[in-house]
Amino acid sequence: MIRGAIYFLVGLLITPFVWLFSVLRRDSTASPVPKHFKDLADYFWGKGLRASLALQDIQVNHVESMASLKFGLNPSKLLVVTITKSATPEQAALAEAEAAGAPQFSGVRRNGTLVMACTFAPPDPDLEARITSAFMEFANGT
Repeated sequence: MIRGAIYFLVGLLITPFVWLFSVLRRDSTASPVPKHFKDLADYFWGKGLRASLALQDIQVNHVESMASLKFGLNPSKLLVVTITKSATPEQAALAEAEAAGAPQFSGVRRNGTLVMACTFAPPDPDLEARITSAFMEFANGT
């Protein structure tokens, strides 16, 4: 319990510096966040699901682009949702099937050409249900 409180306090002290460093480090050559990921992140924020958005530079079969949403600041929890964008719904279905077969993912869902997959350690079924519901309600699944 004391260790958790110490982690929380350290997180409160370090977070502003990390944010400031990331803002100051940005340059004009950085690739902009694609609109579909930005719209989804904004939609989640509107639903009370606060997360930081980051593009992922990883090549995956049937996927055009990938981003991750990190929830919470607790260093003892891993709460990450991976979002992929495919060119067609058919390719998204293939990406969904591939993600569903990966043991690290849970809550794999497809909405149009977007696919989401949760990686939560320890598991958080309530948060996963809220995120899944919001993702499926998202009207811009392109």
